[in-house]
Amino acid sequence: MKPRRKSPRGLTESSHQAASSYPDSRLATWREFMRGASEADSRLGAARLQISLVHTICSSMNSWREDAPADLLMGRVSTQSRALMIQAKIVKNLIEIDTKFLAMSLDRFGAIFYAKDMPNCAPAEIRGEVSLAVREDVRRRFVIGPTVEREFWEDERAQMSLDRDPWTSAAAYVEAIAHREIQWIERYAKAKVPPVPLSTSDAQKSPEMHIDLLQKYLSVVGKLLPAEEDLLLPTLWHRDLHRGNVFVLEGQVSSIIDWQCVWVGPRILRARTPQLVEYNGEIQMKLPENFKQLDQKEKDRVREAVRRSILLYIYETSTAKQNPSLYKVMRYPNGKTLEQLVEFPNNSWEGDILPFREVLIRIQRDWHLIHETSSCPYHFSSEDIAQHLRDGEEFNENADFWDNLEGRVHRSGYTSNEDFQDAVAYFSQLRRVGLETLVGKERESFGRQTRWMLDHQEGDRGI
Repeated sequence: MKPRRKSPRGLTESSHQAASSYPDSRLATWREFMRGASEADSRLGAARLQISLVHTICSSMNSWREDAPADLLMGRVSTQSRALMIQAKIVKNLIEIDTKFLAMSLDRFGAIFYAKDMPNCAPAEIRGEVSLAVREDVRRRFVIGPTVEREFWEDERAQMSLDRDPWTSAAAYVEAIAHREIQWIERYAKAKVPPVPLSTSDAQKSPEMHIDLLQKYLSVVGKLLPAEEDLLLPTLWHRDLHRGNVFVLEGQVSSIIDWQCVWVGPRILRARTPQLVEYNGEIQMKLPENFKQLDQKEKDRVREAVRRSILLYIYETSTAKQNPSLYKVMRYPNGKTLEQLVEFPNNSWEGDILPFREVLIRIQRDWHLIHETSSCPYHFSSEDIAQHLRDGEEFNENADFWDNLEGRVHRSGYTSNEDFQDAVAYFSQLRRVGLETLVGKERESFGRQTRWMLDHQEGDRGI
């Protein structure tokens, strides 16, 4: 199995300590957090609970893992209509959590630490409709320190002198991403081959091409940030609310785990629809008239599409009413383009350069819609775009390859213990067939790209 990447030990331990030692008896259980029953002042309670959120979850994490079954989220319920009703209630719970996240913001972007653990960092200054006593209490107990985003600490980056510290502007944060990758590529990329199985793009192996795209990124990313201040507020947000991290007990969200990389970032880039609710398929709000005539496999597919469509509808319509500031983020023009632009540089060398280049090409194409009074600061020639399209065909072939492996191997390389031996056998057979049928440079290239299989197959001497 592919190991999970971690933040540096010091940061992880400090974050966990801060998460597990907040001495407020009124915040003892998640259920109290959800109900706000122990707080006389709901606004004050929301602010205190925001800052203490990680503690509330981590302090009881072990018992929740044991006692809080997530059956409703894992699909182990017998009555479908009842399950949908309870799942709709869970969606409402998630919206309540969103509300608490949105109740306050801070004064800069970074990770929250206890002041005693990070004494040289700036005190946490909260914004929002909270009392002076709460502001002073938060300022005394907490600081905003370096980001704990994994991408700032992976591989050699952990030992590099990078800009990780609390940023006072969203522009400084998004620019730090590119500067980080440029520094890493200049120092380390030439000594490595990008670990992307079946990657065929020449640009993927070129540090210069990656740096060129990062320079293009720097020329436009600040211009794509919204001008509205409320969309850039430093906001604490959990962006990994999938079914493995959300636990349910008696039809209510009882706990949320995996907080080690939660940090305060620009609202436009942090706030998002929970993965539990996200759905990108065709919207179907009811079963089709010919449902009874469908085979069982198609019935299951349609039921799932209807279920997910209804839950997404509930989430979006309720969010528009209860959390209009979040709905504004969800509907912001070019919001998806901005999110992709900031996300794709994180994985261009270790993953694939094509999505990063694709979003930059789209920005150039649509620049007249983004900035009507100026021209795009960079330029892809017609030949650049033609080569990108040729590379894209190979990229899509690779995507189809991974789609065929769905359920056994994720395209990131992850596979479960149960599927591991089957995956090794599949790729070993693929390597053997390729080396037997390909010739010349194609065989040589294929051999290099599949050499990683030698780690799992003794006796294979390569090419």
